[in-house]
Amino acid sequence: MRKRAAIHFDPTRRQMSKALALLFAGLTLLPKPTLAGGERKDHISLEQFRILSTYLTGQSALDPGMLRDIFAALIQEPWGKEHMQRLMHKLFPDYPQSMRPRTPLLVPRNLDDAERWFAGHILTTWMTGIYYHEIGNRTISYEHALMFEALKDIRPVPGMSTEPFGFWQEPPRPTASNR
Repeated sequence: MRKRAAIHFDPTRRQMSKALALLFAGLTLLPKPTLAGGERKDHISLEQFRILSTYLTGQSALDPGMLRDIFAALIQEPWGKEHMQRLMHKLFPDYPQSMRPRTPLLVPRNLDDAERWFAGHILTTWMTGIYYHEIGNRTISYEHALMFEALKDIRPVPGMSTEPFGFWQEPPRPTASNR
């Protein structure tokens, strides 16, 4: 049998510096750490925002268009991703294995001031349909705002009608209650 020759490597300082520089440069190109379900720890998805919004509003059937628009508005903010991640990780620490929230919202000490403010900001936007911002407010969706949900069977959304233009000029149609 043939013996293998021992490889002797005695790098210079310059070679070591280059090797370390390449190693650290390569580490920055590696993918971000992920959670068990494939979600990155530094990323918030539309699905996670839906879960967060469902929990905050108590509504399971949120309008998908409004969901996308609110998410897009919050992601564009310099603090948006960080606040969503913090709130999601605090309320749903076992996501995606479990969708059960661990932190009750009604206990004030469970959330810090920034998390409470951000949860209120999301809730206000869902309730009013308006994204409030210091440089100008933006209407996300007036028709699908949750403040009209409580009265949806009694009174239509003000300013929104399913009747054709000019219907108010005609006498009311007879209904079972006014015959």
